[in-house]
Order: sequence, then C-alpha cells, then structure tokens
Amino acid sequence: MIGIKKWFADKYKTNIDVVDSITHQIGYVESKNVPTAKQKASGGGEGPGRGLYQFETSTKGGSGAFQTALNRTENLYNKLGQDIPGWFVGARSVDDASELTETQQQEVLLCDLAMKSGSDKLITEAISTGSAKSLWLQKHWAGAEVGSNDFFKKGAQWDRDMLTYVPLKGDEKWDIV
Repeated sequence: MIGIKKWFADKYKTNIDVVDSITHQIGYVESKNVPTAKQKASGGGEGPGRGLYQFETSTKGGSGAFQTALNRTENLYNKLGQDIPGWFVGARSVDDASELTETQQQEVLLCDLAMKSGSDKLITEAISTGSAKSLWLQKHWAGAEVGSNDFFKKGAQWDRDMLTYVPLKGDEKWDIV
C-alpha cells in the first residue's frame, strides 16, 4: 500500500519535503498550522471551518467542503485500488476535520487537491515556484472568481500571512510569496 503523500509526490514528480511545504503553507494561512483549530464566527461563537486547513462542516452555515473532500479521498483510494483507511468512516460521521490527526488532515487535503478538476497546473506551479498561493486561492479557498475584488483581498491576506511564515526545513531555497 502506497501512502497518499508518496503517491502525490510521485505523480507530480517532486519529493515529500516539497509536498510538506505546500501543505504547511496552506495550513499556516488557514489556521497557523493548528490541527485542532475551529473557526471563530464574526459575531462570536464558532464558524464552520475546522482543522489545519479549515475544511467547512455541513453545519453552522458551512459549505460541506469537508464531506466533498472526503468523497474525493474515497474516490482516489478506489482509483488506486487501495482499501479505505479505518479512520475514514469516523471522519465522515463526525464531519469535523479537527478531530483527525495532522497526517489524516494532510491526506484529505492532498486527495482533495489532486482530484479537483484543473488543479494539476496549479500544483505543478506551486512545486516549481515554492509558493502555494495560486493553488490555495483557486483550489482550496476558492471563494471568489479569479480577478474579482474578493479574490485580490484573499491574495493580500496570503501575502500578509507569509510575512510571518517560518518555512519548513528544506524549503528555505524558495522565496515564498
């Protein structure tokens, strides 16, 4: 059984350190890399985002992006002819990414990104440039049309967050933007 991270690295002709860097950048912008993070709602209380990558639940006004990501995870496992991991069933019923381990959350993110239509080009760009900004904007956050004011506002958020980002060991060679 090949691990999803290794499969992802092989598919995109890179190494595991680069894959970790991409997911670490996305996690930093979403939750400052806190696996148990729960989104704070603007009016108080909790919002729908959960975990490292702030996958939205189906409740609390969320988009259900976590369930969609789990569907893509299951589809990729099936495509690869691998058994679905034991933690998967619980993840689907709990509908809260923050209940998964950091490794499990990373696996869901990688499956989600790899199975999204049109993401190959953006994944390849993230690998070649060392910045996951476009990948995050268009395939993970994906909350506004490319070129819109909201899209540029979120891009500016990425830029601000990257001012305090501490790269993982091994990705210092990249000038992360």
